[in-house]
Amino acid sequence: MQLPGAQKTKTGYATGAEVLQLVTHEIAQEVLSWRELSKLKSTYADSLEKLIAADGRIHTTYSQTVAATGRLSSNDPNLQTSRFEPNWAAESVEPSSPQMVTKLRASTILRSS
Repeated sequence: MQLPGAQKTKTGYATGAEVLQLVTHEIAQEVLSWRELSKLKSTYADSLEKLIAADGRIHTTYSQTVAATGRLSSNDPNLQTSRFEPNWAAESVEPSSPQMVTKLRASTILRSS
């Protein structure tokens, strides 16, 4: 396969996002999508799953005295961290496709946390 922007490394060819975005084959886009979803899963779903209490909810601790401004801060877990916002709005995927179902589930997990 002649891949545009392919750079030889010691162990094979570079497969970074910048290289894969230049590839027109659909497998490159699937790899990028998989990387994005696995990042979401490992960052949010896997770590938050460990924090589910006996009642099935995730509880945080709020404090008003920690921040110098007097605003509420959250910890254990910190629910104020920046969210990873994938660019799914621009994609055209069938609403019932497995990819869309996976994306909707990941989006629901992010929004409910």
